[in-house]
Amino acid sequence: TMDIFAADLWEVYQNRGAEDYRDPELFFKKTYLTSGLKSLIKIASKRLRGEGGDPIIQIQTPFGGGKTHTILTIYHAISNPDSLTDEIILKDYPEEKKEKIKNIGIKLKILQNQNIKILPIYGKGKLGQPSNPLNFGAYEVKTLWGYIGHCLGKYSIVENDDKNLTVPTIETIRELLKGNRVVFLVDEIVHYIDNLYNSGNEDDRRYAKNICKFFDALCTALIGTD
Repeated sequence: TMDIFAADLWEVYQNRGAEDYRDPELFFKKTYLTSGLKSLIKIASKRLRGEGGDPIIQIQTPFGGGKTHTILTIYHAISNPDSLTDEIILKDYPEEKKEKIKNIGIKLKILQNQNIKILPIYGKGKLGQPSNPLNFGAYEVKTLWGYIGHCLGKYSIVENDDKNLTVPTIETIRELLKGNRVVFLVDEIVHYIDNLYNSGNEDDRRYAKNICKFFDALCTALIGTD
């Protein structure tokens, strides 16, 4: 089916789905790193090393234009930088470009022993919502900020906002991110918001109105951090 050829961030994150997307070596063997893709990886690497770089990268493509594939490229490059220094994978690249890709891979490998967390926010995945929270035993997660707090092991920081469906302040978000280098990979978020707006649950619809406010606060918090 055509589903085999569709990249799915959540499935890759869960180590499921088509091997072409899930396996980093196979992914990079079948993905030619254009100047644009190489530039995105380089920006992410620079940011993670604390050497500047844009804190927010917006990928704008038409439907089917490769947005998810681009996000997966960043995901695999950061989580599996060995693939960017593999001679077999890079054998068809011009020598100059090969060396530039290797250099990015080497710099990313140095970051492997640091506290880097890759956190996909996939709108078709399991993120939790008021009418269908994620149950983690000690608590339930109802919001995106609660989900992020849980994934970072700091749910208590946003617990009240998660329970009340209120947007955490910029300072609260900065406290949540403190001590971590976090890569947020956001995909299909419109699908998530649309489902909430069309929910029969009043709390879902109320929460939906706060999601854009949250992303605005998150972006502001990211701009003001290293």
